[in-house]
Amino acid sequence: MYTLVIVDMSNRLPDPTGGPEAAAAAFWLDVADVVVLPAAASKQDFNGVLDYLDVGGLPPAVVAYIVPRTRRSREHPLARRYLDAIEQQVARVVEVPDEAEPVRFAVMEGLPLDAVSPRLRLAYKRLAEAVATVPKRP
Repeated sequence: MYTLVIVDMSNRLPDPTGGPEAAAAAFWLDVADVVVLPAAASKQDFNGVLDYLDVGGLPPAVVAYIVPRTRRSREHPLARRYLDAIEQQVARVVEVPDEAEPVRFAVMEGLPLDAVSPRLRLAYKRLAEAVATVPKRP
């Protein structure tokens, strides 16, 4: 059994003097055992993850990678290079299917997200397991 405290933060780099959102990020990351960074297959997302990893002093990271639906995007050489660079710096990359349409349906119908997509449910389980099994930082 695991006890997890999850804090959903704004998309700001941690900086105690960088304003309220950046200061909150710095505070929570200082006490966190792990950080989960989401990324889709875009330069902006990949660079955002790499920018976070460049900060230094962060807890181990798990990347929730939203896998593109199209093979062309999944296998694009630039996307592969970004993922290779990220995989070398994080504890794990967990693939999450791009299930935007079923997620929108679930929200409109008031359904739990895992009820609309077995693949998404399995990905969430793998993500939770990855977070729970990351070795604690010293």
